[in-house]
Amino acid sequence: MIKDTNTHNISEDVGTYIFVPLYNVEIDSNILGKEFHGFDIISTSQFLNEYSPRFQTYGLSYQSLQLDWALQHHIGALEKYPVPKFIIRTGAKLPHIVDRKTNNQAHNIIKQGFNCIVNYLMAMRLYRTGNIQIERYYVVSPEMTGTGFLTESTVREYIVLSDGYSNECWSKYKITKDDIKNIVALCKKMNSVIDIISIPLAYFQEYYSAKNTFDKILKLVTVWECSILNDCRSELTYKLQIRGSKILGENASKFFNIAYSLRSDIVHTGKASNDVQKQLKKFLNVSDDKNLADMLLIFIRDYMEPVTRKVLLYFIDEASRTHANLEKIAKSIDIDVFDTFEI
Repeated sequence: MIKDTNTHNISEDVGTYIFVPLYNVEIDSNILGKEFHGFDIISTSQFLNEYSPRFQTYGLSYQSLQLDWALQHHIGALEKYPVPKFIIRTGAKLPHIVDRKTNNQAHNIIKQGFNCIVNYLMAMRLYRTGNIQIERYYVVSPEMTGTGFLTESTVREYIVLSDGYSNECWSKYKITKDDIKNIVALCKKMNSVIDIISIPLAYFQEYYSAKNTFDKILKLVTVWECSILNDCRSELTYKLQIRGSKILGENASKFFNIAYSLRSDIVHTGKASNDVQKQLKKFLNVSDDKNLADMLLIFIRDYMEPVTRKVLLYFIDEASRTHANLEKIAKSIDIDVFDTFEI
């Protein structure tokens, strides 16, 4: 991204940018405004003070942008939702000449910008537990204006920060100077094997936009099915327990058994059986009065999501190292398991 060095004065080189608000996130002040391989992160206040006045004359979408944030900052009814204090920005300068060439350049910048932001969102989600959420995007350009919603966004209801309901909350996402370097490195590795790992990654993205706990469980288990179980057509629970435990480096048989049993119940009956609920309650070591909805949230947040992240990172590392497809990587886990027990 070519950085704009004259943010206070309207000039002919106003540029084409994409701005995407970040919710539920803390950003180290040392990295604000610094470019990281095609993007940077700025504060919402910087945008409102410097960018909005420059572009509000180019379309109503920027007036709606100001209204969106003004509403979330000041209307008490919305205070339980996180406020977008930071924004991912990507784009480049373009001459302020409205012709076909410039218009095509602007469209290319927008397309590349979306790919950049979506890829880094994935890398951020793979890097750390916590719900970093993007929701609405704003295209800022004198050649075109636009606003809309990204399908990869986390459903807001799953990052509610109401007091007294800690079991329903995901932790706030944090990014430091060291984190951003690791995230960039992870994104580069992920992109280098995207043709191999794209399907399970897509289901992991869909997990964040799933609107209920059952759908989230199905999306996460599907990630396992098209990675760990990629070559399997039978003995799925057994293979998942053995291979999953090997990837995690510990015996996780009970966890995988409960998760896959939940998946089967949801698919076949639309509800969790009493037997699975008893197993879940014992596994989580919760009181008898804990309801199923709370238990599922805890199970997803504290176990299923972190495990899925480790599985994906394992397959990304193996694909990067061997350039093998998912089926071969999955089969190779069995060889490692047998070697472990070899006398």
